[in-house]
Amino acid sequence: MKEILNNSLNKLASLFRLLGSLSSKQQGILFSSLSVIVFSILIALAYWKFSPECIYGNCHTGFGALKYSDETLYTGNFYKGKYQDFGILRSPDGLFYEGTWKAGKKHGIGRLHNIDNSSFEGNFIDDQVEGKGTYTWPDKSMLSGIYVHGKAEGKCLLVLGNGISLLGIYNNGRIVEGGGLYIFENGSKYIGQWKLGKREGKGTLFDSRGAIISVGEWKEDRLEKSFAEQFFHK
Repeated sequence: MKEILNNSLNKLASLFRLLGSLSSKQQGILFSSLSVIVFSILIALAYWKFSPECIYGNCHTGFGALKYSDETLYTGNFYKGKYQDFGILRSPDGLFYEGTWKAGKKHGIGRLHNIDNSSFEGNFIDDQVEGKGTYTWPDKSMLSGIYVHGKAEGKCLLVLGNGISLLGIYNNGRIVEGGGLYIFENGSKYIGQWKLGKREGKGTLFDSRGAIISVGEWKEDRLEKSFAEQFFHK
């Protein structure tokens, strides 16, 4: 890329030297050529600026380190220019992945740390969470089980940050039976018992900041008996 850029700059300098000795018609033709060359230089500069740089080893087929313009760094194995087998990808915003790759995608066993401090450790297929693994929320609550298309499916074990364990049945990422947790679109969350996809039995509803809204006995997805008084004044 550097060689192409240098050749283009040399041609541009030569054309500028000719400019004063040409007629108006010839200058018009020359300006057309200059426009093409300048455009080519701009494209080359943009590519040069944003293309990743191999700062160590072999980043085509072998072991190496590849650095991107935003300071994202991949260190590991490559095959035909793509991440392959074991490697570590780390970005300045806090995203981190350590594990196996296939054709440039997360594939196999790995650990992904997200920018919100949540994480997943387990199996990946084609860049997606798929198979057995554990998802951990920022508050250290963990959900272990089988994931299908990135969502919990079947029997899963939820271990809260305080150590309490809840075994439940999940469908498409949502608890439907037993004990578990569900986070609503507004950020509030319910931890407790479920039946047929509805809140049923003892449970606690928290707001998006983690403050308790309701604690008590639930039936058909509604709070039937509040334990608030004995909970807060015991």
